Amino acid sequence: MNRYRRKALSWLAVDLDPANPLADRVMDVQSLALEDASFDLVLCSHVLDVVSHEDDAVADLHRVTRPGGTVLIQAPRRAVRPSPKAYAIRLQAPGFQVTAVTLDEQRDETTRRRLGLDEDEPLFVCAR
Repeated sequence: MNRYRRKALSWLAVDLDPANPLADRVMDVQSLALEDASFDLVLCSHVLDVVSHEDDAVADLHRVTRPGGTVLIQAPRRAVRPSPKAYAIRLQAPGFQVTAVTLDEQRDETTRRRLGLDEDEPLFVCAR
């Protein structure tokens, strides 16, 4: 976060846990207390695997992203491993154009271990 926060014109980190020291505000991704179309870029990292209504969360991420904006989703392994393509189709439901990508950092074992990445976990780039 420190690497990117200082470069951003604005930044908002949210979490459901009020004890999370990295969160600026407490809120639920399934019902974000944010204006429609208010963000150009959203990162949702391993959140969708712990919500009860994943499709509602994805729909709300779509709602708060500006047209032309992007949501980056690191998805729950249990949902993705059987079929990344099927998972991408689920993410398209609210209107995203979805591309699953594997980062260069995931292909290099040393870098992957240093960054705590899985080699078989795609990043879903969801364009609005």
